[in-house]
Amino acid sequence: LLHGLVIDSGDGVTHV
Repeated sequence: LLHGLVIDSGDGVTHV
């Protein structure tokens, strides 16, 4: 999931 600044937002992927 893409939420901007979210670490491990549910799909196990780090999005910054």
